[in-house]
Amino acid sequence: MSPLEEGQGAHFYPPAPFGSEIIISCNAKAAIIQHAPGRLFYDGLEDIQYQIRPIEDELAMLRLFGADPLAITLNNQNCTTAQLLEHKGNLIERTQLPVFRILEEGVDELAQIVESFYLNYRRDRE
Repeated sequence: MSPLEEGQGAHFYPPAPFGSEIIISCNAKAAIIQHAPGRLFYDGLEDIQYQIRPIEDELAMLRLFGADPLAITLNNQNCTTAQLLEHKGNLIERTQLPVFRILEEGVDELAQIVESFYLNYRRDRE
């Protein structure tokens, strides 16, 4: 079993809570959470105003499943650059996790975090 798996879906997204299924079924040890601070409602559920849960709930669910959150990436939908930078600073302070604006900043630093996790995971299993 690999400690790295690709997946999509919020833990609390009612039509398809794929995130939970992936974390549990692959016994994930870590995850990167995508957050869309400019959206109030889950995609496709705007008409019934089904609000996105706070990021802290997503992080708590990950930890409950035994996976450590490594970082948060930001979806820039409905946010100006200034708003995204404000959300980034706020999330770093609230969560104590690294937060990345992938489209603006690239993936190099995030890739280093994932690589470090993977190498430590492999070393600890030997």
